[in-house]
Amino acid sequence: MFKELLPLLPKEMGTAAVTAAGFVALVGLSLWLSGARFNRSLLTLNAVTLGATLGLELPRHIAMPVNGWATAIGGALVLGVTAYIFHRVWTAVGLAIVLVAIAAISTWMLCSNQTDWTWPALGAHPTVAGYLRTLWDQLPAEVRRVLPLSCGTAAITGLAFAMLWPRAGAALLYSLTGTALMVAGSVAVLYCKAPDYLNRLPGTQYTQGAVLVSTVLVGALIQWRLTRASQPSPKSSPERDD
Repeated sequence: MFKELLPLLPKEMGTAAVTAAGFVALVGLSLWLSGARFNRSLLTLNAVTLGATLGLELPRHIAMPVNGWATAIGGALVLGVTAYIFHRVWTAVGLAIVLVAIAAISTWMLCSNQTDWTWPALGAHPTVAGYLRTLWDQLPAEVRRVLPLSCGTAAITGLAFAMLWPRAGAALLYSLTGTALMVAGSVAVLYCKAPDYLNRLPGTQYTQGAVLVSTVLVGALIQWRLTRASQPSPKSSPERDD
């Protein structure tokens, strides 16, 4: 299973990239252990970053006569406030995005037939839409056929689950994210520094898949207990004397 991820990695990774991969694995471990406990703060921080980034790039793409920093501040404010107030909705969207990413990677592993594939060059595409179009066209035909169905199903499942069970959705969101980051970072580091260890991984794809599912469930259970313990217990109503 992990070997199927290797074609998605860059062909050459320098020291900085390997260090970044190790940092990603550590961040994944932190999210796997206690991300749900800081759900609202993490969502707000990410929303502010996303809003600032989009706002900074917006005037350049739609030719607005506005300074990019003004739209960056506005975007950070709008998305940050909405993430803080409507954190349950953002949790559902976050879970949907994570499940879509996992569905896309799973589709690649099952349908790519270990195709030798490289990421399109960033410099050759001036717009994000052009890059995504080239990325889609370069995917194997079987992957393109299955990908919309698998990703659509994953998105609907994530949204419905987190909206129906918000606390369980938050625990699952950070457990999945943490596990994915730990696996991706660890595989990248081993690929560059000790590729022989990838060949020594025990078990079949089904065994490795069962280990991953167990890891996600354990992380979700840990965070469920942590968030439950951090919530203040309701005060018992005083007894009235009859």
